[in-house]
Amino acid sequence: MKYHEIIQSRIQRQKRFFASNQAGELLFCRIGSSWGGDYLLPQVQHYWVDNVLSKRTIKSLKKDDISEINSKFLEEFRASFKNYFRFDDDAVPNIEVYFGIGDMTAAMSGGAVKYFSRTSWSNPVVYQREDLDKLKFNPENVLIQFHRLVYQDLANKWEEDFLMVPFLHRSPLDAALGLRGSDIFFDLTDNPQFVKDLTNWCAEWSILFEKYILSNTVIPEGLERGVWGVWLPEGYIWVNGDPVDLISGDMQQEFDRPSTEKLFTTLGGGFFHHHAKGIRQVTNISKTKGMIIQNIVQDPGEPDPLNVLLNDPKMRDSFLEASMKQPIHLVGDNNFYNNIDKILPILAEGRFIIRYEGDDELSGEIIAKIKKVRKNN
Repeated sequence: MKYHEIIQSRIQRQKRFFASNQAGELLFCRIGSSWGGDYLLPQVQHYWVDNVLSKRTIKSLKKDDISEINSKFLEEFRASFKNYFRFDDDAVPNIEVYFGIGDMTAAMSGGAVKYFSRTSWSNPVVYQREDLDKLKFNPENVLIQFHRLVYQDLANKWEEDFLMVPFLHRSPLDAALGLRGSDIFFDLTDNPQFVKDLTNWCAEWSILFEKYILSNTVIPEGLERGVWGVWLPEGYIWVNGDPVDLISGDMQQEFDRPSTEKLFTTLGGGFFHHHAKGIRQVTNISKTKGMIIQNIVQDPGEPDPLNVLLNDPKMRDSFLEASMKQPIHLVGDNNFYNNIDKILPILAEGRFIIRYEGDDELSGEIIAKIKKVRKNN
């Protein structure tokens, strides 16, 4: 079977998963090692930052340069398929046109960005209300044009063998954090209307960006969206929602949910990412309109969400209830394998996606166990 046929089979499997609302629907997506390790597939962020952006300015890159760099990236990407498709899991190969969190901020602010160590950084630019009034969506921003050109060139090189998104967004509250800096947390109580105005502007910017990209690129018929091994419906986006883990549930409802809902419902929907430090927010986040997935990743020193499912009955009920609204996307490592016979019956009471980052040699055994309990095969 050719790879594109396997990919289509997995896409259809995932579409059935998202179309269903039955407990026991599980997806298992091998991803490789993250947190500075090696993914099963090369990442645009790592390849471009390490090999190009840490050494050359974006303004020095011409279309031919972008095409040559993307071609070399895709050679490595496709060479990894043999290992990627080694097991019959549910992950789909995807490309995210993403160059680090600073790149995201600078695309919005027009500020300077520095690329280093597989990521990037851009300083805040909003120090007072007047600074917000100066911000605008600028399609001529060199980073917006850069994303557009990289996205278009990769789309031109598509061979029915990957899914893709043109940008990884920060949630409006997280984007506000990038533009304002940590003072945003004082603003939540000292100047709440300012926070609401800033998050609304951030939502509007992301909406305008997506509309601009859609209007100014030619995407081959059949090239679908996907992120972190998961298929997404047309128009859906990924957002980084980390600030919700540092605020109360009431603040999430007041300062995060309205602007995130505006972003998701205007564009189609979204994949919401945050961290285990904020697992108490699982129910609050599940109430976000337009959300298709709630992703929770592990944090050093914080409880592993899978252990919480095993050992905290109250939080387990919250997880299961939230998962029936939107699937919950969790990281599974060797701890997942070690407790799999205990954890699978619990996961089968809800709807979950496991992003597996454990010992790959265990994948076949894990997949066999999952297939015995899940309803969607």
